[in-house]
Amino acid sequence: MPELRTESRSPGYAKVLVGEIPGQLRDLTPQGCKIVTLSPISPSIGTPIELLIIPDPTSQIPSFTAQGELRWIRNDEIHHNYGFQLTGFSSPKEKEHYHRLVAQYSRS
Repeated sequence: MPELRTESRSPGYAKVLVGEIPGQLRDLTPQGCKIVTLSPISPSIGTPIELLIIPDPTSQIPSFTAQGELRWIRNDEIHHNYGFQLTGFSSPKEKEHYHRLVAQYSRS
């Protein structure tokens, strides 16, 4: 499958809750991220969903919520991989937390 992404991804790490399903936040960009879970989530492509992002404590970034739209799903034998486009934050502070997280991992 050809790569359609126009921006570089940062291989970040944070925990995330998609509803009640725990996962890992990966491949951060200013506009979105990949989430990897061991259990499937129920939304279909195009569905808006709230994400609770829990950064590593060493990042000194507090947990925050973001709204995202599910853009793609790819599964393998063990993992469920989801691509989300971020569509909003509850406050400017939460948006700042996300961009700090992206910036932190873009330096890695």
